[in-house]
Formats: sequence, structure tokens, C-alpha cells
Amino acid sequence: DDLSSKWVNESKTNQCESTQERRSVIKRLCYGFLYGQGLERMATLMKKSIKETSHLVSVFKKQYPAVVDYQSKIQNACFKSGEVRTRFGRRRLLPNIQSPIQALSAEAERQAFNTVIQGTASDLMKRAMILLHSQLTKRKSSAAIVLQVHDELVLLAPYYEIEDTVYLTRSCMETASSGFLIKTPVVVRVGKSLSDDDLEEYTQWESRLYCVSEKEGKMGGVL
Repeated sequence: DDLSSKWVNESKTNQCESTQERRSVIKRLCYGFLYGQGLERMATLMKKSIKETSHLVSVFKKQYPAVVDYQSKIQNACFKSGEVRTRFGRRRLLPNIQSPIQALSAEAERQAFNTVIQGTASDLMKRAMILLHSQLTKRKSSAAIVLQVHDELVLLAPYYEIEDTVYLTRSCMETASSGFLIKTPVVVRVGKSLSDDDLEEYTQWESRLYCVSEKEGKMGGVL
């Protein structure tokens, strides 16, 4: 809500839009910039004119110059080496970034930035899944990871193990992102099915906490 309010004030976007509509515009704009989408594609997804979209992109760059600088830094480094790496060191070769054909070099520039953002997010999810699977196996739990959907994990657990599974899942997923400047809280929803009507956020986390050490792969104390 704070970001939405700030966006309305700075971008002079339609203040009659609902909070949900503003969030949708902000989300698509952020993703569009990070994924290197062109103005026409972004305008179509945000249901805005090219002029409005161009203005919103300008405001975004003005509000978040560090993002623009980071993008330039990654692209310049990739141009020199012909490769890019995620924050965890996974490597991707992008020789076309040095191509004299503008369309090819522009595509490689988008891929370079996108690889660092999406590739790092993918690495984080893999780390979380590996850590969680290891802990479930170590504890001989009946719970199991059955599905991964973008930045979410779906687990199936018997009723009598729900509480422990919730604590373990949240701890493992938050531990996977440790070391980053921004703490990423994990929301866990529990229900009898995947229907939104059945799922409710689990809010009893404060009563008990597992401390997972990724380095040792062991379960710490219970507080």
C-alpha cells in the first residue's frame, strides 16, 4: 500500500483506480522493466497507452535509479566477458551481446539482466526445496513436496503433522534466502485442498520456532 500511494503521488497516475488496479499496474511495470519488455508489450499488459507507459517507465527509473544502475552494471560486465552469472554463480553464455546486429545485441542485453534476476530467484527456490526435502527426510516426516509453482511450494501432509510441517517449511524457505539484505518473510496457508476458499494463513508461528542451519543441515533448538 505504501508503494502504491507513493506511486500515485509521483506518477500522477489515475487516482480513481482501485488499490488492486494500481498494484497490478505496478507489478506489471516492475516485471516488464526487469524482464526487458518493450513499451508496446508493457502497454498492452498494463492496458495503458504508449504515452502513459513511457511516462510510467520514466517515473520508475527516476524513483529507483539504483535498479537502472544495477542493470547497466550487469550488461556492461556481460559485454566485456560474453557471459553472466546469477548471485550464486550459475553461468550463462551470451556471445550475442557483442553482435554488430542491433536486434541480437539488444536481446542479449535483456537476457543478461533477466538471467541475474530470474536465475537468482530460481537458485533460491532450488536451495529451499533441497533444504526442506533434506529436513523432511531426516525427520522421517510423512509430509512431501508435491508441486512448485513459481515462488511457492505445495506440500501434502497428514493432519497430525501440519504444525511441524508449517514451521519446517517456513524456516527452510527463509533460511534459503539468508545472506540477502532484504528479509523475505514466508506466508504459509493451510487447507484441505488447493482451493482459495479452503486455504487460510497459518498465524500461530510465534508460539514455536525451528532454527535451521543450511550449512550443517541440522535442526536447531525449539523456542
